[in-house]
Amino acid sequence: MRLVPWLILALLFSSCGHKKQDQKSEVLQEISTSSEKNQNMFSEKDFNELLEKTGLPPVYVYDSVLQQQQLKYTNTVTISDAFAQGLESLFVHAASCVGCDDFYTMVTTQPESFQLSDKATPEEIKKAILNEISKDNSFKICLLPEDTENNSPEGISLFPPENGESIKDYWIWYIKCSFFPGPAWMLVKRDGSAKAFHYGYM
Repeated sequence: MRLVPWLILALLFSSCGHKKQDQKSEVLQEISTSSEKNQNMFSEKDFNELLEKTGLPPVYVYDSVLQQQQLKYTNTVTISDAFAQGLESLFVHAASCVGCDDFYTMVTTQPESFQLSDKATPEEIKKAILNEISKDNSFKICLLPEDTENNSPEGISLFPPENGESIKDYWIWYIKCSFFPGPAWMLVKRDGSAKAFHYGYM
């Protein structure tokens, strides 16, 4: 069967049109995926702005590669919301952390060391914690990698959480400060099923 010239041309144009449409769809998909990743990423400036908003020094140790790696997990709670919730947890004692040390109990068990009475209010305790951390030149906070032994930032020795929480289930930040004489962690459940909390080991 012989095709007339005009039919051949129509088929060629149709084929080119489909290819262009497919290429356009691929480009749009790539842009969409890239945009979604960028929206999920939190910059060093973003982290430090949240620290300052909470009253803490802007000393976040940023690692974009590590953050991107942890975005692959199922995260109902975004990294920005998790960080904000985690920072607020630094000023309260989590009932779920029975027998654990934390910033709050460190202040309340020896209030006289922080110029407080044994009847100090939660606001006074928060102020004392902020005051101690603000004048602490060693204070640092960073996202915890899965392999802490081989991925510690310069000048910081990272340790996994004392109670064995996994980064697959939690957003976990490591906190270094001389105010608290030991490793400390800030944890937020990735699925949002529990309140943010922090604890440490002295």
